[in-house]
Amino acid sequence: MQHPRYKFVIKGLPLVIASALNLLLLLCIFALLGNHRQQRFGFTVSSAATHFVMGGQYRDRTHYLSIFPGDTPRLFLETSELKGGLAELGSRLDALKGDKPGEVVIVVVADEAVPGGVLMQVMDCVKMRGFVCNFAGRPSVH
Repeated sequence: MQHPRYKFVIKGLPLVIASALNLLLLLCIFALLGNHRQQRFGFTVSSAATHFVMGGQYRDRTHYLSIFPGDTPRLFLETSELKGGLAELGSRLDALKGDKPGEVVIVVVADEAVPGGVLMQVMDCVKMRGFVCNFAGRPSVH
């Protein structure tokens, strides 16, 4: 006598086994298509892909600093958040210095709600270390 649970059969397989295989298949699909990297923060900004544009010769030494507004503004250098604020920014910039700090470009991407005083503090922190400081703007869409 067959157990009542195995009464339902789909293509020769009991229903419980068929549903378990479907669940396993779904888990494999999510695992393969999912993002295995850690979560990324900040803006997606990229430098020119060619040397034939203004500033293209520094594209390998260009770093992006994103600033989000708030009671304490959140800073992101590339895709990592600087939990220590401006103090950590200074130490991270010192690590980027190298032998020619004048050829290192820091592109600041800030939200419109970031106060101007914060932008000036960030710019002073970048310029004190001898880096080139640029601000990324957004094109107006009409």
